[in-house]
Amino acid sequence: MKRMPNLCFYCKHRREPVDGNPLCDAFPSGIPLAISHTSHWEPYEGDNEVIFEPESDISPEELVRIKLTYRDKPSDFREEWLLKYQKHLTERSPMHS
Repeated sequence: MKRMPNLCFYCKHRREPVDGNPLCDAFPSGIPLAISHTSHWEPYEGDNEVIFEPESDISPEELVRIKLTYRDKPSDFREEWLLKYQKHLTERSPMHS
């Protein structure tokens, strides 16, 4: 059984493992071991143009914790991404419907 990369647990593209192999929309035949050494914030060879996106029920606070844990990108990228995600959450809230 292969171990699912930790960041994958928070990704909306995650699928149920098959025969113990972690799967996702980016890697439907199996998540490569090499991806476990990166955060997949940016495209990775063979990822079907699917990168990490948090599940919709992750709070902004939890996302900050995740981003700090998997911080292999420059801080300006993290801040830009977090602002976009927070804006997305705000636009999806019932108040803005």
